Amino acid sequence: MKEETHLFVLWPKALKKRKKILADISQRAKVLATFMMDWPKGVSAEQGYRHFYGTMLPDSAGKVKRAGRGRFMCVIVRMTDPKYDWRMTQRGLEFLNLGLYEMKWNYRNWVGGLHRVHGTTMPEEASRDIMTLTGCTVDDWTQGRATPPSVAAFPGRNGWKSMTELFAFLDQVYPYAVMRNYEGLPEKFNPEHDDVDMLVPNANECAAFIYAKKRSGAGAAAYSVMVGGHEVKLDIREIGDGYYPEAWERKMLASRVKGPVHALSPEDTFYALVYHVLYMKPAIKPDYMEMLPRLAAAAGAGGTTPGEWLLALEAFLAKNNYRISTPRDTSVHLNMLRVGWRDFAAEAEELFALRDTRPSISAVLSQMLSATMDGRKVRVRCHFNEMWRARCCYDLQKKFHAEAPELASQPLQWHTGREGRVYLVTEDVGDMALRDFIDSGNQLDDAMAEKLADSALRIIAALDRTGIVHREINAETLRIRDDGSLALDAFDCAVRRKDYKAEGVQFRREIATLLVPLGGDGVKTPGVWNDRHALAVALKPFAMFKPVEAAISRLEGEAAKGVGDIRIKLRKLSIRLAMLGVEIWIRGLVSARRRKSEKFRRIRAFVRTALFR
Repeated sequence: MKEETHLFVLWPKALKKRKKILADISQRAKVLATFMMDWPKGVSAEQGYRHFYGTMLPDSAGKVKRAGRGRFMCVIVRMTDPKYDWRMTQRGLEFLNLGLYEMKWNYRNWVGGLHRVHGTTMPEEASRDIMTLTGCTVDDWTQGRATPPSVAAFPGRNGWKSMTELFAFLDQVYPYAVMRNYEGLPEKFNPEHDDVDMLVPNANECAAFIYAKKRSGAGAAAYSVMVGGHEVKLDIREIGDGYYPEAWERKMLASRVKGPVHALSPEDTFYALVYHVLYMKPAIKPDYMEMLPRLAAAAGAGGTTPGEWLLALEAFLAKNNYRISTPRDTSVHLNMLRVGWRDFAAEAEELFALRDTRPSISAVLSQMLSATMDGRKVRVRCHFNEMWRARCCYDLQKKFHAEAPELASQPLQWHTGREGRVYLVTEDVGDMALRDFIDSGNQLDDAMAEKLADSALRIIAALDRTGIVHREINAETLRIRDDGSLALDAFDCAVRRKDYKAEGVQFRREIATLLVPLGGDGVKTPGVWNDRHALAVALKPFAMFKPVEAAISRLEGEAAKGVGDIRIKLRKLSIRLAMLGVEIWIRGLVSARRRKSEKFRRIRAFVRTALFR
């Protein structure tokens, strides 16, 4: 026989009828516990009602006026053989326990106000309310493990002890699913990501229950919660927010896999992550590139490259009639180059007479298509409203290819399309990105390692001879060929060295940022970019080979020397600026007659010589 545990709360203005109500409850259900309770110290009645009811209570001050302030009574009961049916409530049409629904309305009529008695009518509601007020689960009360508290527990009010405690509470009070970054939860989470991405019915409701606060200056879904004295960032998405198609969001939550942490099903995990990294992000994080092949296999989708995953995602969306939506969160932008790649492919085919056009996406090269033109394999890049950038990319890559044909793919054509789009076509020599080579577990032999090191140094030499600063050398823009030699691709950020001088007083804008030392991760540092340092970072996975190790050492040495020269010039300039200020100040103190004296001129010459020689 089925049994359910539920809760009645007699708010202060209902206590005058408590004997009559308790007698009726005893006849209809088994009473597990009856106890008086108050709000926690420092929590007003308005705050207590607001937290207990959440967004269902629009006016906490009105609730206090109608239900009262002070101590209230809780009654936990066990109902046998419940009967369910649909009823219209204040929240809309609900499928609820008819016996409890009738009891609640009887008691409200007895006390003269519908706001003075609270009663649960669904198991999910009972689990949430009992956990919120007592800090114990329904099972704890059913099995006699719980002790009646004297004040409302309100778990999380002073922060959470651990992620385990947080998710155990959420399991009782609110439906959720962690969409990604749940590896290691609840004890810990992926250090590569500083937030936990969740899907819930209503973000504000969920945040209120767990005492999560909005993060200022972040997106609409950005919250934070205190765990173990530290801030943990949460990205709380809600059904209907447009981040994913709404029908898919509802299905994700309904089919979640329950456990210590509720996660999406394997199929939804894979496709939701592909949707996230390809449609919502400009670049794919390295750890996602590593885990996606495994997730694809678990979902039965297959594929090892972003281009294959994009095609699989499109088939999944079409099969389930999910329509791509625009997020309400203004901090999130759809990557239209990926969402609408078929339209761009059609336009490129029209401009260049291409065939067999398909998406070809690496971790950062999001605007790439692969195709054939006049029987040869080519790659197509698309730019938005940047004709000057596409032309500059074309000219610089052509110049570099003319200097070192074996070290770069040949640019073939560029053409403007509709709505300000610009297309750039380069040859596809069949090589693969160095990042893909590393992630696929391929190994170098000694001969390949020697060619790798030699071609890396020749790339730098060719950049020097052509006067080009590439500014985006990394494992994605470096291509590795079958013999182990490297080629350079993606000249989108390249500039002429004569336009990129950081010396004298022509520092452009960021004098202060030029003082920042180059980082160790190879990313662009504001104000200064050193191709040698970036190339050395990209080669580090192969540092176990002596030729590569020697090349890295040489590149880092030359990079450090170049940056040191810039720092010396900056220091001299800062001293000159400081002395100019001092001289102006002295001029204000010394009379014109004394400034013309021979003694003053000798002192000023001595100071300048000592500082600037």
